[in-house]
Amino acid sequence: WGIGAAYNGLGQLAVCARMDYLRALGCFTESVRVLEGSPYRSLYYVAMSNLALTYWHRNDPAGLPYALRVLEYGREQRDPMHVFYGTYACAAMYYLLGDSGKALGYIRDKTGVYTLSANILHAAGQEQAAAAHFRIAFSHLDEAEATSAVDYYLGYGRFLIDAARYREAASVLREGIAVAGRSGNTVSRYLLFRNLSLVYRRMGAYRDALDCFEVYHTESDSIFSVERERSMSEMQVRYETEKKENELRQKQYEVLKERRKVQISGLLAAAIAAVLLVVWV
Repeated sequence: WGIGAAYNGLGQLAVCARMDYLRALGCFTESVRVLEGSPYRSLYYVAMSNLALTYWHRNDPAGLPYALRVLEYGREQRDPMHVFYGTYACAAMYYLLGDSGKALGYIRDKTGVYTLSANILHAAGQEQAAAAHFRIAFSHLDEAEATSAVDYYLGYGRFLIDAARYREAASVLREGIAVAGRSGNTVSRYLLFRNLSLVYRRMGAYRDALDCFEVYHTESDSIFSVERERSMSEMQVRYETEKKENELRQKQYEVLKERRKVQISGLLAAAIAAVLLVVWV
């Protein structure tokens, strides 16, 4: 229990304080491995939820299988916390996959994830509904965790940018940066700076746009290249899969070879027996 909890805590630290998603994935994966088969099922699925949500923060839908397992467990146990996290993560994964229909289906199963639902509605072109969900999200900011609050400012800022409401967008994004700074939560801060740079550029404030872009560039470079790491991860998975498939084929070949040996031995024995029978007769 203690080792699993420790890895889970280290993963949360890597995400929230350092934006080191690769390390976080490693920590959460190790937490899941250690807790698998233990009696601490709730903590096991908390670690799995964190694993899925880390993929969400990386804009990587590879966390979908973990999200589905968390939701299934929550429903089986009638556990509201795991149903909430599983629903949130499933909706996020399908949103990344571009399947707004499925994403909205999960959101309807559990209200309260208003920022995410607003992002999905906006992506689906349902602007009035998205605006309504952003308003509800804003009304819950006082009770929101830092990551959720920053996600709200980022999502609503993008919504305002797409509506060409640049002054409002700049105000929202600046507030998001301030919230991230006060809370010490750096999960999406670099994206706030990237979007604020875009707003300033469209407003003609090129000096401010350059300053924000430099911060974005510095912070994003200090994390890693998501696409490069994802490609490396996919190559590693492909290599391991092919390796296992080759090993399986080799084992199947060895089994088949042994069967043929047995068959040939049987045929030889039968032939010898037939010859001896003829000679004897």
